[in-house]
Amino acid sequence: MYREILPSPLLIVAFGENVVAVHRRTGQVAWRWSHKRRNPRLYVVPGLVFVASGTFAASLDYETGAVRWQQEIPLYAETLLLDGAELFLAGSGEVACVDIASGALLWHLPFEGMGTASVALGLPHTVAQVDRLG
Repeated sequence: MYREILPSPLLIVAFGENVVAVHRRTGQVAWRWSHKRRNPRLYVVPGLVFVASGTFAASLDYETGAVRWQQEIPLYAETLLLDGAELFLAGSGEVACVDIASGALLWHLPFEGMGTASVALGLPHTVAQVDRLG
């Protein structure tokens, strides 16, 4: 049986020190959150928005923007990938894993001696890579 998949009502926009939810049909701002960090990265799933900016990560409620958790992380995150109950963050030759419910750091792997380049993350059927300008 065919079921219509309804589009998500909010577009999440991140720039500068801001994360903003905009109603996709009207452009009306639903909520705004300022995190005092620059160049945020996003990962959005039904009900949740994950933000990483430098050595900071947070989880927000998709509908309201309410902060579920926020904390410092042991690496400069450029890439985010979510699978199950784990959020993977990577950058500069390092990877960390965070519990999505609490924000607790589960592990951190710096890949010492292997360089500090951007990191791509992959799981079956899911890949995340850093977007770079010029």
